[in-house]
Amino acid sequence: MKKTIFACLVISTVLAVSGCATTTPVSQRVESFRLESQVEAPDTATYHGRASNFKWDGLIGAAIASADDDEATLLTKFLRKEEIDVPHILFSQFSERLQGSSLGSKLQESATFRMTLKVEQYGLGKGWGPANNMRPSASVRVTLVDENGKVVWSKFAGVGGATTELPIQKLDQWLANPDALRNAYVQVANMLADQLLDGL
Repeated sequence: MKKTIFACLVISTVLAVSGCATTTPVSQRVESFRLESQVEAPDTATYHGRASNFKWDGLIGAAIASADDDEATLLTKFLRKEEIDVPHILFSQFSERLQGSSLGSKLQESATFRMTLKVEQYGLGKGWGPANNMRPSASVRVTLVDENGKVVWSKFAGVGGATTELPIQKLDQWLANPDALRNAYVQVANMLADQLLDGL
């Protein structure tokens, strides 16, 4: 019984400390920082269409889901051909919003604290319903570390097929209009930046 009580006390203490750490705005915890221009990102786009729903349904399901792999390859080639650099778009919009945020005045190229943007994935994701209508998708993580590499703050943000504020079309329609797709990713980037910077 004593061990159980002790364990609960430890967990409660950890939660209390974590809560204090996360409720203090980053703008009040750092004097200055720099935004690293190098962005870690996947080489290929993702395509999560209707076939992806079968991904975990055994060998047959995996075979069905592989159809989306072909679409992902097609999308990746198209983005390269049209020079739609999604990671660059995500970084550029985040950088612009960051400069105009409460943290903007703390940006200094010589600062020892470093902020990095990592692109977890980008591509197209299926919207609600049986039709294979797709929305632009992306997920990113921003991390702030001190001069010793210790994480001071980190936050994840993502949008995709279920994000109804984003435009939706079939794959062939997106591929027929590169400007629309490029603009859609700018919209994605702005939404992600707003999520990441909210409350800082």
